[in-house]
Amino acid sequence: MSQTVSLFNELKSGGYDACLMTTFSIDFPFYEDVLLRRMQSSGINHQVLLVDKSMSLAAMLERPPCKAGSHYVLAPMECPGAFHPKLLLLLGKNKGLLAIGSHNVTLSGFGQNLEITNVLRFSKGKDEQYLGVFQQAYQAFQEWLASYGSHLPRTVKDSLDRTVHLSPWLTAPVPEKQSESCQLLFSSRKTDSLWQQLQPHLPSNINQVIGMSAFFDTQLTFMRELVSISAETPIIGIQPDTVNAPDALVSHSDIHVVDVNPIDDIRQKRAYVHAKLFYLVGDEHLFVSGSANFSRPAWLGDDASRNAEAVLVVKGDVAAVIAEELALPQLIDAPIVKAVIPQVFNSPDVGSDSVGLILLDDAGGDVIVIPVQEYWPDDHQLAYIDSFGETRLVKAVKNIKHWEIPRSEFHEGELLSIVSKGKLVARIVIMNISQLHHNSSAGKQRELQQALGSLNSDNPDIDLLFKCFGQMIPSEIEATKPTSRKRSVTTSAADSGEPETLLSNLDTADSRRAASGRIRCSEGDIGLLLDMFIYNLGSGSRNDSAAAFGEDALGRNEEDLIVSEDSTDVFEGEAVSSAVDKAASAKADQVCQRKLLNILKRAETLISSPNSMDEGDLKRSVPIILGILVLTNELYLAQNMQKPEPRTWITADYFEALTELLFQRFFSEKNPTELATGLLDESSIFVSDE
Repeated sequence: MSQTVSLFNELKSGGYDACLMTTFSIDFPFYEDVLLRRMQSSGINHQVLLVDKSMSLAAMLERPPCKAGSHYVLAPMECPGAFHPKLLLLLGKNKGLLAIGSHNVTLSGFGQNLEITNVLRFSKGKDEQYLGVFQQAYQAFQEWLASYGSHLPRTVKDSLDRTVHLSPWLTAPVPEKQSESCQLLFSSRKTDSLWQQLQPHLPSNINQVIGMSAFFDTQLTFMRELVSISAETPIIGIQPDTVNAPDALVSHSDIHVVDVNPIDDIRQKRAYVHAKLFYLVGDEHLFVSGSANFSRPAWLGDDASRNAEAVLVVKGDVAAVIAEELALPQLIDAPIVKAVIPQVFNSPDVGSDSVGLILLDDAGGDVIVIPVQEYWPDDHQLAYIDSFGETRLVKAVKNIKHWEIPRSEFHEGELLSIVSKGKLVARIVIMNISQLHHNSSAGKQRELQQALGSLNSDNPDIDLLFKCFGQMIPSEIEATKPTSRKRSVTTSAADSGEPETLLSNLDTADSRRAASGRIRCSEGDIGLLLDMFIYNLGSGSRNDSAAAFGEDALGRNEEDLIVSEDSTDVFEGEAVSSAVDKAASAKADQVCQRKLLNILKRAETLISSPNSMDEGDLKRSVPIILGILVLTNELYLAQNMQKPEPRTWITADYFEALTELLFQRFFSEKNPTELATGLLDESSIFVSDE
């Protein structure tokens, strides 16, 4: 069959900022501990997950989420049928990846079942033939949210809309030259059925239909449609011991049902076949695959009963190549199935009592307000329910229309529950507005996050890192300008339109005072720089709990690293990316070394300026020195983790120059820093988190 797709290998290439996903069933620990963690370590902080509401609630009863509402946006979809599409969109400033398939966000879907997933890639300015398909996919997310998410708080739609700030090409004009071989079809409450949408794409004459599905409707309604368009008897492959189908399927005289297990790849892997696809052979080849099973709700249902689905339609020679890679012609001679084994499926029902799932916005403040819902019993209470089923009541104040929970009583990472007489009534997900906005922030903060996050990847963006750093250190001319004693107040992050920095508390009267109560050294760009460096140091990105799983800082285990490949992307400007070619690596290292020495030269000019003894210039030079030290530390640690060989970004000559700058130019008798006196003065720059 066709080649295996590794999401983790794709993440190693870097360049992605956002991830949009849809799924029917969900395993929260798998998503949060595996997918989410690895994507965040690759710089993908903005994540929106659309999931069927009933399946989401059933998963919460098993193993509830810990990071929903803060690390990612969880959007439960209320669909009359099933919210069943399986899309994955990785989006960056200049690139994108779209996966359309049959995989749910579970361990089985991503690693155990045999799934069919179509992967398309977009690259701005170079590979734009699929731009229209990517924009269709983004429109599908908008349409699904409008059709099935009207009950959700405004923050969910805002988060989806903010994706465009990270990937502006999602709304850019589509070039005339677009691939005519691929078309994305999706269904929702406001669209036509999938079958109606597919009609214009069907070949004029269809000789043969070859298909594969895991589920069929009891009346075989959709199968009758396939029979009606095929000149010959359709060949449908199933796994007799796992398929969910009526007995009439194998006894139908107009359908040729065969066993897929003898297909080479399936026989070797002995896995559950969850793929849904069909191949039409006629005047033109047509291949259709995605989330839609061969059932009436998936393909033919009306707006009141249809599923939400997504499939990719591939035409022409490409369709024939895919069919050959999937070994579909082997189905023609496969053994005939004479009987199917009845399947017993557990209903996602959560019990006889209706259990609600509610998302609420949290805009900050001393209390969290939860509106009382009409269906909650009068004697209901707020509680936390742990993994052992133990209930702990929350100390909260109940008014007629809402609950007020003191911030101290709210447990980050645990779902609030509404209980009555020992029974679960509702689950509540609190949406942290400020954190979610921070996750989707753009501008300088995003660029710096990208640069820092790339240092331990296979594609370290040294060029972007020095671009961010260089913009924050004054040039030689700026450093030597006379400075008035009456300095203007630095523009705050709030005034400049930049997102709130990680350490600053902009609600306080003194915007330089950090959340810990101590004074920050500087504001503006330098403050942002130090915040980001300190955040990365504090996150333990190199020594976190990933080690317990036998993984590196990117969440890669030994097997991942053995098969990893080096990226061949090229940096902008002087720098070139890591490559197998040692000469290219050496050239990139030399560029990094030159830029580091240039930063030291600019810092030395600033320190040696006529005004270097001024309090204002001291406030500017101290954080720059601190920033250089942390930058050096980041690069030194990262260079030893590069594959296939360590790099030499930091050299002995650089350390010597840095030492001279520190102890001959800065910490010297000519430029004294009276730390003892400064520590007694709350306004001193030395009373700082940095």
